[in-house]
Amino acid sequence: MAFNRVLSLILLCSFFVFSTQAAVIEGLFNASVEIENQSPAQQKKGASAALAEVLVKVSGTKAILSDADIKRAMRNADNLLTSYQFDIQQDVVLYDAQFNANKIEQLIRSTGYPIWGKHRPETLIWLAIEEQPTRSRRLLSDSALSELTEAAREQAQLRGIKISFPVLDLTDLQQVSVYDVWSNFMQNIVDASGRYGSEYTLTSRVYFRTQATSIVVDEQVSPIAPEPLNVWVAEWTTARQGTFHSGEVSGSSQSEAIERMIDAVADVLGETYAISAVTDGSADDAYRIQIDNISSLTRYAEVMAFLKSLSMVIDVSLVAQQGQMATFELKLFGAKENLEQAFGLDERLKRPLDSFGQPIADMPYLWRP
Repeated sequence: MAFNRVLSLILLCSFFVFSTQAAVIEGLFNASVEIENQSPAQQKKGASAALAEVLVKVSGTKAILSDADIKRAMRNADNLLTSYQFDIQQDVVLYDAQFNANKIEQLIRSTGYPIWGKHRPETLIWLAIEEQPTRSRRLLSDSALSELTEAAREQAQLRGIKISFPVLDLTDLQQVSVYDVWSNFMQNIVDASGRYGSEYTLTSRVYFRTQATSIVVDEQVSPIAPEPLNVWVAEWTTARQGTFHSGEVSGSSQSEAIERMIDAVADVLGETYAISAVTDGSADDAYRIQIDNISSLTRYAEVMAFLKSLSMVIDVSLVAQQGQMATFELKLFGAKENLEQAFGLDERLKRPLDSFGQPIADMPYLWRP
């Protein structure tokens, strides 16, 4: 067919036109930090601090900053810059840095840390606050102008993750109350979250701790308080497709506790989705997939753009085309299970479902633009 011949020509001349992929985190290799002035010493300090932010965003973990090789690279952060500029806002001087993506990824891989691509899940946050001294409780909404939602969003931006809050309209409040969130009635909350389409649902309660609490270790009660007293505590739980993660953090203020909670959630997401470079790039790392519904050059370009944007994909090529069924060969970092996980974050590429709503593993993927 003419369409197949055109695809063959595209394959030979290696000239592709890519569409822009939506729902991605941009600016992973950029950072803006405050410095005292525009002196060379402050510029060097700013470049190092900006590099630290970028390394955490791209690797998905703050642990990378403890690595000896990373510390050496941070002392010479200028070598990794592509550009920088100053942004002066009233009396504040910001150092805006953009780093070379290839050099950053090479540095991270050379130290054995993973790479977290720009395709990242969104987390919907149901957050209940207990105010002091009244102990009254309220939910935070997406539309409320609050320093707490702003603190959460700013920290999420620093970690390179996408968060949102429910609008708390009549539909939400008919399904979820502040009591449901406070008591972590997860099923009610997950059901209510369906309308938002987020990959993860997070519930959290934030309160002021003033009394010592006992902890149980190996069925033995310890009288020692697990956290300092007179602090704000954020207890949290994430849910995704029947998998749960929980934790507790504390801070000197409501905002600090929420920021630390966002940090902890970002760590969980990074551990789940960041890809370790366990491959040596040999031919054994090639993996073939079949994708149906490639009926035009536009869809072919969309698929190629999507596959090339995934952090675990080193290279991708079209190896066969029959009707609307295309076979692609991918060269990967890491295991193919990481690829399947990345596919799960984009609704456009899915396997057909059986009568029970489960993906059919041995069927080709279906592209649904």
